[in-house]
Amino acid sequence: MKIDSISAIDVGNIEEEYRYILQIPCEQCKFKGTFKLNLQSLIFEENQPYDKLDCQCQNCGAKKSFIFDISNFFGKLF
Repeated sequence: MKIDSISAIDVGNIEEEYRYILQIPCEQCKFKGTFKLNLQSLIFEENQPYDKLDCQCQNCGAKKSFIFDISNFFGKLF
């Protein structure tokens, strides 16, 4: 999977990823349903860490993946 770093969503922590997917309405659902997480994957592209969240609309079942740039916090102790 080739990741376009420009389209990856920049976040500061994992909680921001979850808040983001809850705010995005489903484009395919006439009721603009919310997404729930099905699978979270860590991906490295050119030594850059990304989180891929595979989600599904809770109303219509449409699937959507979100790519997050986690380089700002990945591997750092808090």
